[in-house]
Amino acid sequence: MHCLRKHTKSLRSNDRNAKLASLPGLYTHNMRSLNLQKLQELEQISESYDMLLLTETWLETKKERLYNLNNFTLHSSHRKDRIGGGVCIYVRDGLSVERVASYESKHMSSIWLLLHQPNQPPLIFANIYHPPGLAKKYCEETIEHIITTVAKLLQKHRNAKLFISGDFNDLDCSPLLLLLPVEQLVNFSTRGSANWTWCSRM
Repeated sequence: MHCLRKHTKSLRSNDRNAKLASLPGLYTHNMRSLNLQKLQELEQISESYDMLLLTETWLETKKERLYNLNNFTLHSSHRKDRIGGGVCIYVRDGLSVERVASYESKHMSSIWLLLHQPNQPPLIFANIYHPPGLAKKYCEETIEHIITTVAKLLQKHRNAKLFISGDFNDLDCSPLLLLLPVEQLVNFSTRGSANWTWCSRM
């Protein structure tokens, strides 16, 4: 289980304490197939969080209604060409969220959300799954998709905070750190050699 709050104790500095503390409670996990047994576990876990960002859900659109959580709205993106992959975000009811589906790629599992808060800039959340072992051109497409989408969103929402979560496996994420106003919050492998990265524009 990978929980953002589990890591923030060592990541928080004096100038970031208040900013991180003001975030909704975030939970991230690589599901390796979301089934009904795991859904029961999520039901218990969800009591402590406001948003659950999951990868490798392996869901299908026709079965999505079976995976609703009480008091949460499900946003999902599935692979169309084969089984596996997929991402979803559960958002607690009462949070004002706008899904920007027009910016999502049809060729990869990604979700982009805007969380609106009273008297504050919006929060931009992305949850992305990048499969391992892809050819170089597909890796470049993933990086280009992230950079282009961030640029468009920040052009519309200049003071927004940005959070990118996902299972990037063997993708080289260094261009994101070079070309975007972000920093890497989790810079170590969280399962085997897999790379799960959080970036933020604070």
